Amino acid sequence: MGQDEVEIVHTAHTSLVILVPGLGDDIQAIKAGIIEIADIFVINKCDRDGADKVERDLRLVLEMGRRREESWEPLIFKTEAISGKGIFELVYGIVRHKQALEQNKLLERKLKERTKTTFLEILESEVMTHFVEKLEKEGDWGKIIDDLMNRRTDPYSLAQRIMAEELRKK
Repeated sequence: MGQDEVEIVHTAHTSLVILVPGLGDDIQAIKAGIIEIADIFVINKCDRDGADKVERDLRLVLEMGRRREESWEPLIFKTEAISGKGIFELVYGIVRHKQALEQNKLLERKLKERTKTTFLEILESEVMTHFVEKLEKEGDWGKIIDDLMNRRTDPYSLAQRIMAEELRKK
């Protein structure tokens, strides 16, 4: 699973994975582990050849997979976006997922996790900006790079030393 998929899971209440038969992305999604992030699967362009096979393959993979601790089993919807086929059912499925999150108190937990993740990302960015500005102001980059390249220190030890020095000043 890539970084983008991880970020989506921490951002959205309901994650949809949309597959289109005949493009090969259906099998790639299953192989890539994206199957684990979806709350709902949508097989769009369900009028194309292979839509039923995608659904069967998906159901098989879901049945073989591990049960989710949230007591929510991913739903599968077949749609045809241009004609509107299956869209009402999909929207209803999204509403059902939200209701399940609320009933199991998982919506609140997701909101807490999202708040924590957002704060940590901001904190990380601010701390990084502070240290980079400090190192640039003091002109330490040359010595740092030289020490690292000549293996007089390692990046982890150096980072810990710089942070410890900065925290002692406060």
